[in-house]
Amino acid sequence: MPIIYLMGTAYMKILTGMTWAGAFTAAVLPFIPLDLFKCVAAALVAKPVQVSLTALEQSRS
Repeated sequence: MPIIYLMGTAYMKILTGMTWAGAFTAAVLPFIPLDLFKCVAAALVAKPVQVSLTALEQSRS
């Protein structure tokens, strides 16, 4: 995510001529809350999915 944020900020700065702070405020800050939510959701889902896939692999053996 930091790389995506960095590239988006640089792209917006170049295209619009905004300052770095302005581009960061417009291109990154609005997306942080949803991105944090998606990271937490993915972390909560990952373990049950791993357990299910392991059980599925073992049942096929």
